[in-house]
Order: sequence, then structure tokens, then C-alpha cells
Amino acid sequence: MASGDLLLAFFAATLAYAVVPGPGTAYVATQAVLRDRSAALLGALGLHVGGYAAVIASAAGLSLLFEVVPVLYDVLKIVGAAYLVWLGLRTIVGSRTRRDDDVEARPGKYPATFAQGVLVEILNPTTIFFYVAFLPQFIDPAGAVPVWAQFAILGVIVNVIFSVGDVTAVLIASMARQRASRSGAWQIAARWLGGSALIGLGLRLAD
Repeated sequence: MASGDLLLAFFAATLAYAVVPGPGTAYVATQAVLRDRSAALLGALGLHVGGYAAVIASAAGLSLLFEVVPVLYDVLKIVGAAYLVWLGLRTIVGSRTRRDDDVEARPGKYPATFAQGVLVEILNPTTIFFYVAFLPQFIDPAGAVPVWAQFAILGVIVNVIFSVGDVTAVLIASMARQRASRSGAWQIAARWLGGSALIGLGLRLAD
């Protein structure tokens, strides 16, 4: 493994990246505002699981495949962007057949948020490129631990730290929701803000 100084730099850089909001953070924060904490935490768990898929794909050399066949990267990026835009539009439109109070009365009925969290993470190809560009800086090719194992260990650590950031965003958004007005105007504004954030991130990813 890398030296102690290099590992300290790794943790510092990872923490710095963790506080920068991305599509996943926006998604779970929106769920915390529009649904409740349980729904958002399930979404964060989905992001966490999707993060492991990105780590495995990076370690397996999927980024090299993207370089050899660039159209695969473009397709995945467009699909991921379209999915974020779809989630944003769905958030704005909302469900006209289910009241928010009914949603809160059944906090355990959120299977979709977990699956959506997984999709948000794995349909973002920049996540794979991030791991490929970031982790090798802290890997010692001459170390006793195989390179692939070092990559996997550091990738898991990054994913855990990023998940802590997502959970923190959920808690902050939940507190903001509890302090805000529960009026119809608040619900409409929250839907528009959350949905617009997801749409904006989707359009940015599509660039």
C-alpha cells in the first residue's frame, strides 16, 4: 500500500470531493424533502451499492473499453442524463393520486428509491472515470499488496466516505423540511426546486 503521508493525502482529497454535491446527492436530498428520511436513506443505500458496481467496473478496466469504443461511453452518458431528467420531471409533476400525508404514513413503502439510487450511480460514467483518474495516484505498484487489491480497497473507502456525505445531505434536507412550512405552496416549491436540480444535472451530464 501507499505510504502514510500519501494515505493522509488520499483521505484529505476524498473528503474534499465528498462535500461537492453531485447527481446522487441531489437525488437523495430531493427524496428527503419530498418524501421523508426513510425514503432518502434507502436511496442513499442504492447509491452506495451502485458505487461498488462502479469500483468493480473501474478495477475491471471498463474505462479502457470506453476509450476503445467511445460510443459506449456516449450511450451510457446519454442514458444516465435522460434518467436524471426523467426523475426531475417526475418530481415536478408528482403523483396526483397519492397525497404526501399518505406517503409519510407508510415510511417503509419505498422500494423504488433504492433501485433509483442504484441506477443514478451506475448510469453516470463519470463516476468510473473518477475512480480511474483518482485512485492510481495513491497506489504503489511495487507494494506487497497487488495493484487490483489496492484499487479495490481504496475504492471501497472512497465509496463509504461518499455515502457518509450523502447521508449527511439527507439529514440536513430532512431538518430543513421539518422546519419549513407544510403548506401546499411549500410542497409545490420543493417539487420545482428538487426537480429542477435533477434536470439541470442531467443536462449538464449530457454535455
